[in-house]
Amino acid sequence: MTAPQSKGVAINTDSQLETEADVMGAKAARGESAQVTGAANSGVQRMFAQGNVIHIQCVREGKQRDDQSSGKEEDNSAYLADWAEIDAEIDRVMEEYYTGILDEEISQAVPVPGAVDGQDTLVLGQFLRDVVKLNQRNFRIFGPDETLSNLLGAVFEVTNRQWKAREEKNDEFLAPTGQVLDSMLSEHQCQGWLEGYLLTGRHGLFNSYEAFIRIVDSMFSQHAKWLKVTSELPWRRKIASLNYIDS
Repeated sequence: MTAPQSKGVAINTDSQLETEADVMGAKAARGESAQVTGAANSGVQRMFAQGNVIHIQCVREGKQRDDQSSGKEEDNSAYLADWAEIDAEIDRVMEEYYTGILDEEISQAVPVPGAVDGQDTLVLGQFLRDVVKLNQRNFRIFGPDETLSNLLGAVFEVTNRQWKAREEKNDEFLAPTGQVLDSMLSEHQCQGWLEGYLLTGRHGLFNSYEAFIRIVDSMFSQHAKWLKVTSELPWRRKIASLNYIDS
């Protein structure tokens, strides 16, 4: 099977690879032997051994290190350091990958100042459409029914509004599954959804109006305080940023 290409980069369409990832993740959760490899050239390997002894193998630039942690709090420094290094390497590889796909593909050409009429969120909508398409399992858009009014409607070319209740004749883009959750007029609900989604290790954004977003001021402040405290805990892994689009 020939994989589709985007700027010369192959895009995975093989469902077997997704199944394999789920199976290996379940093995690791049970403490069984599992090996997860990232991009072919990243030099990163994670290994989970049976029992309460965790082996982490990181091969990078020809250097190999095999550290062990017994699981006791006083012995976790090497374990945490290795995970930090692995996370940094994965972030670098993913940044290079997505930059190669998205860079310079979406823009508004302005050859002469004042010569072109354009709207920034219309262009942003095209960018988010591609982000949604490339991240179908780990990116969602939240908002109180303002995705279209904020001119981000291009995302509905590749996904739907997730909705499992009664539908009316004039409803648009509703489906049992989708990456947009914007069919509830509650800023508090949207903020809570996004905060919980980020805690699963995934990514998202909240789009609203400048006049309405102030409703969640106290929730944002509490989230920021929580982040400050957790940043001081060595065992707490970082989570994605809380992103807002205010128009």
